[in-house]
Amino acid sequence: MIRIGICDEAEMDLQKHKGLLQDMIGKKCINAEILCFQSGEALLLEIEQNRSMDIILMDVELRGINGVETARKIRETDTKTMLIFITRHEQYCKEIINVQPFAYIDKPVFGDKLEEVVMRAIALSGSRDGMIRFFSRKKEYRISLQDIFYFESNKRKILVFCENKSYSFYRKLDEVEEELKQYSEKFFRIHKSFLVNPIYIKESSYEKIIMCDGKEITISPKYRKIIK
Repeated sequence: MIRIGICDEAEMDLQKHKGLLQDMIGKKCINAEILCFQSGEALLLEIEQNRSMDIILMDVELRGINGVETARKIRETDTKTMLIFITRHEQYCKEIINVQPFAYIDKPVFGDKLEEVVMRAIALSGSRDGMIRFFSRKKEYRISLQDIFYFESNKRKILVFCENKSYSFYRKLDEVEEELKQYSEKFFRIHKSFLVNPIYIKESSYEKIIMCDGKEITISPKYRKIIK
């Protein structure tokens, strides 16, 4: 599911842009969640407590911290989110460039222009490598699936193993497996506690595999025919 955030202090504009997006994703049959915020602080809190947006429509002029400053804070930990700025004033263009915008749209916003820009953002987002997102110790991580050797479930914790580095977060392995199905990168369930990336399998036999980092993993009987 694509997460789209709209940040605009004007309630009328916020609801207008939300309605245009809802019409668009309904017409295009896009699986998306739209979240609305009336301040940069509220948007940043949502990102901190949950997870990042895939696309953000951001008004430049906001109470408190403005749209450009909000974007700077987002870019401190996230270079992937596509930022689409909405503004009535060209004076902000130089500042906007420094936070790596995907596009900017002049106010008032019209449906055809919004649809054209957002659809391009969705298409580009879908063409990127698959990524797993998770929070660990109040920090969000986005790890490319191509860099992951395997996932290991240990009690309530998921361990993520990459080359010379590992991470951990709380989730069920079944949920991770289901999430990964949407991406082109394929992971094999070889054990109730392991999901492995086949490109990093060094050796394999009927009963076990050895990963590139030397990890030896037993293949559970129920998965042996599938893996073979």
